[in-house]
Amino acid sequence: MKILISLIALVSLNVSAEIFKIDGVSDGGGGRGVVCKNTDGSIASVELLDFFEGKNLEGYTIPERTGDYHTIIQNEFVQKTTDRPHLSYLNKEWLPKVKNGIKILPPGFRLQKVEDSGEIFNLPSNCTIEQLANFQGISRVFIVGDFWDKMSETSKAGLVVHELLWFFERFTGVETSSRTRRTVARYFASDFQFANFDFSSLKVGDIACESLSAVEPGSKRLGSVFFIHKRNNDHFITFSRLNGAMLHQPHVVEMDTMSWTHLVDAILNDDYGTSMQFFVTPINSNVDSHMIDLEVTELDLGNGISRRVTQIKSSNFEFPGYDDENFENMECNKLSQEDLNLLPTQAWW
Repeated sequence: MKILISLIALVSLNVSAEIFKIDGVSDGGGGRGVVCKNTDGSIASVELLDFFEGKNLEGYTIPERTGDYHTIIQNEFVQKTTDRPHLSYLNKEWLPKVKNGIKILPPGFRLQKVEDSGEIFNLPSNCTIEQLANFQGISRVFIVGDFWDKMSETSKAGLVVHELLWFFERFTGVETSSRTRRTVARYFASDFQFANFDFSSLKVGDIACESLSAVEPGSKRLGSVFFIHKRNNDHFITFSRLNGAMLHQPHVVEMDTMSWTHLVDAILNDDYGTSMQFFVTPINSNVDSHMIDLEVTELDLGNGISRRVTQIKSSNFEFPGYDDENFENMECNKLSQEDLNLLPTQAWW
């Protein structure tokens, strides 16, 4: 089945292929921090913006960790992502490059602000949001030395992880670093636990859907991937990929029986004209992340030939910057036992 081939490729070769395409790209993106000063103008403290927002906007507890920033990265990020194929690849191949590419600027040097953060608040009068780092390629990450010296080892670790994730995510259609900042805060928070989804929970008869999104003329990659599955008397759609972007946790919508039945009939049968709208909510959060529009239409190919097309588009609340105007054409199929045997044994995330 085409879908299973794509899923397996995603877990292995496609991950590295997507990263290799962007090697050497230079766009000036970078991390920011909240810099507060004493009355004499000297720097009192520097906190990674990701953590400041996580604490004050999301309510997370982000404690200072023990050890140097290398140890903290290992404990708070690497160890938490070993079963997430795309992140484990980044950790193995690209995290060392980011670390080795750090170049600390001499005292007095500052970086121009990069407008990629989209923060939504004002700060106390003695504090400002400053550019901590500027990403000029995987081996050239410039960091303001005066700020780096005042950062805790935990904030330093968060900044390195921020550069790694934003390096990856900016090439999947995201236009601001807001999702990266929220994700970094969640990895370092002591009171947030990413949910998991294991392939072994899928059963024969469940439905797998995928789309291919154009990266550039003549080039394709996976767009959205989701599973439609039933457990006991509950009905779910679980997204593992949305609008071409990897998800850091499974995004799940639970559906009522009537809507779920209508959806399955529309996808697998000739029930053209079905149109549904629903929210996709992370299963360990009460914040609605996406509003999904799904339609099943008949595509006229000419000469009296037509085919059924499942289309999806999303209004992304957690992923600002995506184009939510265009539908993706989905291919959906029931999973057989042979298909299930081909799936990896590890968790997707």
